[in-house]
Amino acid sequence: MRENTILPLGVREDLNYKRSFGNQIREVTMQAFSSPYGADPRS
Repeated sequence: MRENTILPLGVREDLNYKRSFGNQIREVTMQAFSSPYGADPRS
């Protein structure tokens, strides 16, 4: 799918932001689960 040909610039930037933010959440959650002293993922 060619996002850049279909979506306007603002929407594409928003999708990229949400995608990178989701990756950050996943990394932090994995670190929390792998460490007994990690942050609570529910917070």
